Amino acid sequence: MTNTFHSLQKPMQRYRFFISTYFFLFLSFTSFAQQIEVDSMYAMVYTVGKNWNDEIPVHDQSYFTAHSRHLALLRKTDKIVMGGRYDDKGFMLLKAKNIEEAEAIVQRDSSVIFQTFDVALYPFDIFYSGYVVNNKNTLEKKEPKVKGLGGFFFRSKNPEELRIWYREHLGIEGGDEGTSFEWRKVDDPTSSGFTVWHAFSKTDDYFDVAGQEFMINYRVQNLEGLLEDLRKKGVEIVGETKTYDYGSFAWILDLEGRKVELWQPNDSIYDEITEQRMKSN
Repeated sequence: MTNTFHSLQKPMQRYRFFISTYFFLFLSFTSFAQQIEVDSMYAMVYTVGKNWNDEIPVHDQSYFTAHSRHLALLRKTDKIVMGGRYDDKGFMLLKAKNIEEAEAIVQRDSSVIFQTFDVALYPFDIFYSGYVVNNKNTLEKKEPKVKGLGGFFFRSKNPEELRIWYREHLGIEGGDEGTSFEWRKVDDPTSSGFTVWHAFSKTDDYFDVAGQEFMINYRVQNLEGLLEDLRKKGVEIVGETKTYDYGSFAWILDLEGRKVELWQPNDSIYDEITEQRMKSN
């Protein structure tokens, strides 16, 4: 009888251990799952508000710069899935945990608070999976070319004194890294671009060409394709392409032997770096 009891006891102990372990794991998983909130989608539809001024360009509207920075931050944090324009409206697909978070995000936009824009917010359910190709950007990448002026660099006998003179007389603020002038892109006014103004010392080897007193930086698209075209045309490439978080750089010599800098920028990262520099100064 005793042997029979002990023989039954061991399976029962294993059974109780299994049930206890399973119950513990079930409670742990349930608690963990409750902490995970899957983001929902919300459609934001932008229209002009009562304080929109029809007499001035879009980038000069009140609080438009703050609006652009707000959207740039949402893009950096992957809150905006996609966006576009139709008719006189702007549309963006926003990720948020719930409608309250979505509304709070909208209300952080100064242009909405001060009614430059009005925003309608709608829950958005996806029932067709797929993707959107930005054909305009795809076509641009296929055409290697200069898109604008990225910077003006020049030599100075005393860069620090010269920077102080420009700050005191012309209001140009900046530090050891120069000054970044921000502007808006014509084809996408919500995005920023930058042109850098920088004084180098006479002994600085950045230009790396004897007797060269200044160097122009050009903003380009499809840098790799542009360099390939330039090589085929016999243009001298100086050094190797260098890539950083804020863009890729290459250098060439023009017809008269001047060193020219080519920059394919990552403006969103450069915007963040510029803001940090301004705060530190």
